[in-house]
Amino acid sequence: AALAGAAGWACAQEPQRVATFAELQAAGARIGEIRVVTGDIFDLNDPRENNWFFRLANKLHFNTRPNVIRRVLLFDSGEPVSVQKIEESERLLRGLHYLYDVTIRPIAVRDGVADIEVVTRDTWSLDLGLSASREGGENKGRIALAEENLLGTGISLGVSYSSDVDRTGTTFNIADTNLFGTRGIASYAYAKNDDGHSQS
Repeated sequence: AALAGAAGWACAQEPQRVATFAELQAAGARIGEIRVVTGDIFDLNDPRENNWFFRLANKLHFNTRPNVIRRVLLFDSGEPVSVQKIEESERLLRGLHYLYDVTIRPIAVRDGVADIEVVTRDTWSLDLGLSASREGGENKGRIALAEENLLGTGISLGVSYSSDVDRTGTTFNIADTNLFGTRGIASYAYAKNDDGHSQS
């Protein structure tokens, strides 16, 4: 009896295994709470990334807003668990150039309802480009500044100046891949050059 009791206590101390999405789908489970956790660029729990420069980068960077991540998900609370929708959602999130890593996992199951956690990690989204050259007696150069995740909204905003033998001008562009919280995409670009202008 004592051995059986000890064995039972030991089993109780072990963390309970959470079923996989495939097992949950086969069992007909439904989706409960969807928790979105957005992480910094650098993981300060990693000694290799815990230094003043990386801490400063984390402070300067606006993490992606959870509602931006939710807009991309193809599943919602109350729906049956679908491995296809979950895997496709993860693929879509990984395709966003302002995210470095994505993990979607079940974290708790009770009474046929599975809670899901979506964990993302940002990447540096501010890009500065600079180029200059001289060829055939003519100078050519370009400078560009682009923010691919403006204030964590997923909106990209950029401006560039270029000069070459043909023209000199400035280009402005903005794009939103989740227009007004939908799956619609909108983009606008305006270029003003010394030989005219263009819009698209």
